[in-house]
Amino acid sequence: MVDFAIRFTDKPTFDAIHRMVFNSLAPPPPLAEDEPVPFQHVTQTGTHWFVDEIGEMYEQTDTTTDEFGNEVPVMTARDGWHVNLRWNGGDDPPPDNLPGMEVIWRSDAVDANGDPVPRPEWWNRVIA
Repeated sequence: MVDFAIRFTDKPTFDAIHRMVFNSLAPPPPLAEDEPVPFQHVTQTGTHWFVDEIGEMYEQTDTTTDEFGNEVPVMTARDGWHVNLRWNGGDDPPPDNLPGMEVIWRSDAVDANGDPVPRPEWWNRVIA
């Protein structure tokens, strides 16, 4: 099993790549243009996958004071459209070098010493 943290340029880019990858992995016929793309499926060879569409992710960029005198965070959206992908099986995972798509982290990544690479702290939504 491998989990991926993926950022797309925007939602339309995610939608297009999601449809393309689904159609390449699912049994024929391809989805009709107006048919929604499933967020989980089993490939023709038995690999299970699940997509968790997060959308925008926010980070604290400042603080301010509310009308009651409490300090509250100012949150700003990060660039892009964010998605978690769980890939469980023997098939090669979907391509990670498509235009408009960036793999931020993958659970099987290791550093030069062979130690696991941690997920970025700001990526705070995970598949449990």
